[in-house]
Amino acid sequence: MVRRRDAVLTLLVVVPIALLLALTRPPMRLQTVILGVVGALVLEAASLGARDRVRDYWERPKVQALSVLGVVGVAAVSLLVEPEVLVVLGAGLVTYLVVLVVAESAARISG
Repeated sequence: MVRRRDAVLTLLVVVPIALLLALTRPPMRLQTVILGVVGALVLEAASLGARDRVRDYWERPKVQALSVLGVVGVAAVSLLVEPEVLVVLGAGLVTYLVVLVVAESAARISG
């Protein structure tokens, strides 16, 4: 259930970012995509080191809402400053969705 909620929250951000990417068409450079992918993986690895503390904070609805609003805010500001940041955000969020799929699949396989 937790992964499903996290996926829904992520999609709430991915969909508007995908629309903004389609509308603004910033340069889609490989290094920008890699930055988003690596950034997401580093954040996930860091959160594993403090799993209980991260879970305690993340379970708070206010933290979830502020996180979604924060990413949407960064996306909005990036339109004014550097639209290529949308590529980093999009790549990172899609990577996080893949991490969720892998984690859910592993949990189902292991029983």
